[in-house]
This record gives sequence, C-alpha cells and structure tokens, in this order.
Amino acid sequence: FGVSKFNSIGNQKCYSLTDCLTTAVHIIQELLEDAPDSVTQDLLPNLQSAKESIINLGLSSNLNINNAPSKTAGIYNIILLLESTNYWCAGLPVITIHPDSNTHVKINSDFTLVCEAESELDISYSWKKDGFIIPGSKNNNLTISNTVLQNEGQYQCFVSNAVGTVESMFANVVVYTVPEITLSPSRQEVFEGSDNGGVFICNATAHPSPRFEWQFSSDGGDSWLSINSSSNELVVIKPTQNQEGWYRCKAFLGSDEAYSESAFLKVYAAAISHLSFPVDFYMSVLSTFPEITDSYIKGLKTSLIDTLDSELNMTYGEIRNLDLSFGYQNTIVKVSMILTTSFDYKLDSLISDQALEAKYYKQDILAGISRLERNIENGVLSFSYEESFYVSIGLTLVINDLQYQCQPGKALQHSNFFCIDCPPNYHQFVSESTTTCVPCERGTYSNEDGQVTCIACPEHMSTLNMGASDVEDCIDQCPPGYNSTTGLVPCEPCAEYYYQLDYGAMTCTLCTERDAFNITECAHEPAVPSVSPSEKYPTSNTGLTKIIWGSLASALFAGIVVVLMVLVLILIVKHKKSPKDADEIVRRHSNKNHRLPSRSNQFLNPMHNKNVRNTEYTHQSSLYNDFEGEVSKVNPLFNEDDDWSQFDSTNSYAVVGSTINNGGKTIEDDSSSISSMDEFEVPVDDDLPLTKYN
Repeated sequence: FGVSKFNSIGNQKCYSLTDCLTTAVHIIQELLEDAPDSVTQDLLPNLQSAKESIINLGLSSNLNINNAPSKTAGIYNIILLLESTNYWCAGLPVITIHPDSNTHVKINSDFTLVCEAESELDISYSWKKDGFIIPGSKNNNLTISNTVLQNEGQYQCFVSNAVGTVESMFANVVVYTVPEITLSPSRQEVFEGSDNGGVFICNATAHPSPRFEWQFSSDGGDSWLSINSSSNELVVIKPTQNQEGWYRCKAFLGSDEAYSESAFLKVYAAAISHLSFPVDFYMSVLSTFPEITDSYIKGLKTSLIDTLDSELNMTYGEIRNLDLSFGYQNTIVKVSMILTTSFDYKLDSLISDQALEAKYYKQDILAGISRLERNIENGVLSFSYEESFYVSIGLTLVINDLQYQCQPGKALQHSNFFCIDCPPNYHQFVSESTTTCVPCERGTYSNEDGQVTCIACPEHMSTLNMGASDVEDCIDQCPPGYNSTTGLVPCEPCAEYYYQLDYGAMTCTLCTERDAFNITECAHEPAVPSVSPSEKYPTSNTGLTKIIWGSLASALFAGIVVVLMVLVLILIVKHKKSPKDADEIVRRHSNKNHRLPSRSNQFLNPMHNKNVRNTEYTHQSSLYNDFEGEVSKVNPLFNEDDDWSQFDSTNSYAVVGSTINNGGKTIEDDSSSISSMDEFEVPVDDDLPLTKYN
C-alpha cells in the first residue's frame, strides 16, 4: 500500500510507513502510561520489540508465504498478550443493584446498604457518606450497627475496574427516635355554639418531627374514632353536645406511635337570656266598685292583657306574671307585670350577629313601654270589665332595671347575654338582681348539669364540705351521744356530765341541775363505765363549778328572751293604736310631701304636684344609669351610640309619687265629678293597704 494512505495517525502527521509506525508506537505508549499498573507492566516491555518487528516486517524484501509465520511470530505473540489482558476491549463496571434511596432506621438499631455491579475486569467497592470516604468500606454491603443520629445522611457506592470507576445513586438514611408525648391536652369546658370552641394542644418529641392524629371517644375510651386533623392542635369549632366526650392525640413515625392522655370536652347547654322589664302602674276604678272573687280576677286579667297588648303593640315582646293589688275599698288597683322577650339560640350563627338581633328585640320592648307611658300620662289607658271602668293614673308608671332571666337550671354568663347550664355539684340560685350557680349546700350533692336544686344525702348522712358531686361524698353523721369537729365519723363519745340527742353534732351539751330532773335527756350519754348518781351529779368542787356556770348561762339566756318578748308586745300595742282611716294616713304622709283628697273623693287615685321630687327614687335612678353604663362595656345589647331618646317621652320614667297637672280634665262618675285633679296624690309606702291577687 502507498505511504500516501498514512498521512496521519491519532491526529498526528506521518509521512512514510516507518514514520507512521513510529508515531503509532508513541501513541500506544502514552495510552499505556495511563492504564492500570498491571496492564502497563505487561505491555510496555513488549512495546519496543513489537515496534521493531512491525518495522522489520514492513522493510523486508524477501517476505513470502513460507517465511511469513516466522517473520510475524513476534507480532502475533504481542496480539495474544493484548487479548489476554482484556484491557483494550473492556468497559466500565455496570451497577445492577443500587442501595435503597430512602432508608429509615430506629436509633440504636442496625442497617445495611447493598450495592452490586458487573464487569469483564476485576472490580472493587468503596462507600462515601456526605461526600467523604468511609474508612474500611471495601464490600458491596455496608452495615452500620448501633446507629446514632450522626449516622444519618447521604450514602453512595463506588465501583472500580481497570477501565475506571462508577458511582451509585444516592441513598438517604434517616435515623429516627421513637415519639414521646411531652404535653397532653387538658380538660375544656365550653358552651354549645361557642365561637371560640374547644382547643386541645398536644406535643411530642421525636427525630425527625413526628406526625399527629386526633381521636374522639364518646364512651370513655372503649372505642376511638379518628378525626381528620394532622396538626398538634385541635379546635372543635361551634361545638354541639354531640361532640362532648374524650379527645386524645397520636404521635407517630413509621410504625412507632405514642398516645397522649385523654382530655374531656364538656359542652354545656346554652340559651340566650330573656330580657325583662318589671313594670308597675296604678289604675282607678270608676263606676261600680267590684266585689273581688277568683273568677272576677281571672276575667279582669284577661281583659287587661287584651288592652295592654293593644297599647304596647310589641312585635316580639309579651306580658308575663301579671299581678293585681286592690286597695282603698277596691277603688285603686296596682298593676304589676313583666314585659319580656326571647328568641332561639342559633348554634350555627356567630354570637355577634345574634347579639344584634337581640338588640332589636330589646328596642321593641322599649318602644312598647314608651307608648304605654304616654297613654298612662294622658289617662287614655282604660277599659271596662263587667260594670266597672278602669282608667290609668298618670305618672304612676315605674319601670325597674332591665333584668336577665334564665331557664331553670341555668345561670347568667358572658356579660349576662347567655344562660348556661350549672355544672355538676352546683345548682341554680335566683335573686332579685341576678341568676347564678352556687355550690350544693352541706348535706346535698348534684351529679348532673342544669339542676335547680341539689339532692339530699340519705338519712343521717351529710357531706364534709359544700359542692359535693356524688352520693359517695355523703358520710355517716355522728349518732346521738357522740360528736366530732365536723359532725361526721369518726366520732367521739360525749364526755362525762354531757349529753347529745341529735345526729351530726359537733359539740355536746352540759347536764345542768335542770337536766338532773330530766333523767331521759341525760340518759342519752354515751356508753361509758356506769357511775353512781352521786358521781353523775357530783358534789365535788369541780363538778359543782361546771353545773353552776351552766345554770348561770341558762338563766342569762332566759332573761334575754323575756326582755325581747316584752319589747315585741309594746310594739304590737303601739301598732294597734296607730291611725287607720284615710285622714290619719294623710297626716302620716304629710312629712313626705304627700297629699290625699277628702274621704268623699277617695274613689279617685290622687296625684302629686309636678314640682315635688322623690329624692329616694332620684338616687335609685342614678344607680340604674350607672348600671347601664357599666353593662354597655361588656354586654352586646348595650352600645354607647344607642339612641334612647326615641323610646323615652320624658327625661326620666315616671314613678309612684310623681305629680302631673291633668289640664283641668273632668272625670265623671255615678256619684260625683271632679273638675281638677291637681289636689290629689297617690300615697305610696309600706302602709298602703293593698290586697294582692296573683
């Protein structure tokens, strides 16, 4: 072949066969220098002889078929040697099994990573963690025993042969610790429909951070239902009584899990309080004065309620607890009633929205009261029943403080807007000003919500303290003849010369000389060693001293009782001598700026002069205003921007004892007529002779 065919070898120029063969040998030598040591040691010593054999073969002029084998023997041996090393035809190792990409291992346990590869050449293994070689890691399996947190990281397998090195995919190893609960949820008490709801919090330690799940039980923990929540905090929004029960959280990592202690969610029944205004006013009875009977009162109330409903014209309010009190020979009747309103509590609505609705209900009552006040002032509130005519007396309207009333078993909470069930060991207590829950008294208990009264302990048993919640809190009382500091067991017998006849005694009574004649009482001493009568009522100085002091104490007590009885008799006699007729009542009221008509005009209810003020009421009115101002800060029914003027026709509500000029109106009657009412007043105090009919 021509030299022109070999103008370059390995990107290097050559110009003749010999030159090109020499260039090829240099290129092979450079490749061998980068080969593994074992390959270099085998090939480099034969490289020069191979070069010379090839050049001699190319320059030989007498090469023929017969001497070709001998002339090419050196080259053939080198080719066999190259083939035996598998270097020129081999490739990089191929990894067939990579270590697991994610491995979770519990602390203090063992784990193994596996890596396998294939190659035509001999291969070796090594491992790295986070980019650093692990000393002594020469196998395809990497095993680490008794893991610690520092063993967590990224692992990689490296496989090498004579051609080169390949690396596996990363293996992420996570060393975790078992979850341990550090904070369990605590008991929560809420009312149904609460906007804030019940909040439970649970915490746990683990590495890495554990996951959470919440569970609910309605049967005390016999069965649990998973709740769709993955946070360590659970909020039971707008709770209902169906959601009352036990809650717990589960912290878990893999198959390892830990449970918190369970916590109870108490959901009290709730309702919006009833808004009530107690109202009093007076009416005069004209024409025939009625004979008061039960049937008459019943019919009179029905007629009056119909009239009041028309006058009040309330959309939401209603009249309750209507009472009538007659006086002055049935010529005057005091009307007492409660104007109240209420609406259903909506569990699925925001409380603030319902507060606005309650405000409209309240304004409806106030508007009705305003209309009633105007009609009473103008004397136009009137009605007829049977043969009697009833007409209102101006400025006798008394509107008491706004009251919040609750259903049985509930108490006012949350700025008086809500009524919530009393908890166990409490019961409802209703006073003139509020409704609260108070602990059960000693000797009683309550184990349920919403109780009006508590349950009495079994006979001859009582409780150690107030607020018992179960019959098991009832303890035996000391029997007669015994006592203790609590009146309950354990008890001690009464000492000598003392006795006790009752159960539950905390002290015993001294046997005095008077008792000595009543052998029955002193016979109730405890079973002590029998003593003779002289020992029982001793003549020694010590025994006599006890008896004398006891006798003196009894005599002193009897003297005090006699003095009190005498004082009571004096008061009774004085009361019997007090004036009873109308003229004497006028004189008794004269010091209070009250005036009465003469007897002949007593069937009309008189009135005060406008300029007369009842100082006691004025003081009460200021207290009422202070109360309103205080409540406005917390109760959603009271806002500072309320326009009260639209409901009040005067500067302040009229009260019994206030006066008005009736403008010279004439009221005619079968027996007499009055041209002016300026001279009359309503005497109002505890002596007003009224008979109440409920």
